[in-house]
Amino acid sequence: MEGRNLEKGASEAKSGEECSSGRGLKRGLDDKEEGSRNTSHKEPKIDLDRLQDTVGAVAIDMKGKIAAGVSSGGIAMKHQGRVGEAACFGCGCWASDVNGLSVGSSCTGTGEEIMRCLLASTIANGIAVRREQPAAVPCSEVLKCHFGGSSVGGVLAIRVDQATGEGEVICAHTSPSMAFGFQCSAQERAVASVCRMPEDRSRPPGETRCNVESRVFTLA
Repeated sequence: MEGRNLEKGASEAKSGEECSSGRGLKRGLDDKEEGSRNTSHKEPKIDLDRLQDTVGAVAIDMKGKIAAGVSSGGIAMKHQGRVGEAACFGCGCWASDVNGLSVGSSCTGTGEEIMRCLLASTIANGIAVRREQPAAVPCSEVLKCHFGGSSVGGVLAIRVDQATGEGEVICAHTSPSMAFGFQCSAQERAVASVCRMPEDRSRPPGETRCNVESRVFTLA
């Protein structure tokens, strides 16, 4: 596929346990050890905007042919032989063409929870079945149903009506933030954004929250 014929989307999630780099983890363990010897020690503040992990992409050509991929950063201190969601069918990414509707998704977050619910295919199929609703609805419902507490999830999805060429890019996450970008063939530059979970003190403590942002486009 030629670059000018692609609708692009890419995501980098910044989420909980899967965002810790080995170097950052070692520094944190060293700091805790030092803190045990010094009661005045303060835990270092983590800048969430500097943590990077999963890279996912969804692309669609002018004929509505869609593809998705994902590359996971893994998890700190994982057990030997652990297989993450990126390598599991229907978990890390999914793409399908159902009744003239092209849908693709790429996921990030707590791998074990992603694998338990087949997150990528579950969300893509939900978008396809409920095509009359905004794609944000099934994305939010699935994430809030399967993630909460220490487990976090995020998804980048694209859907396109092949008859009209109208499409939508969706970024949904339960983590504090998630970055994504997209570019249509008619755009000279990609559009990038960092989605952040808005503060809402009216919500009960412990309630799973999901932030969803979307952009619309038309295949030219």
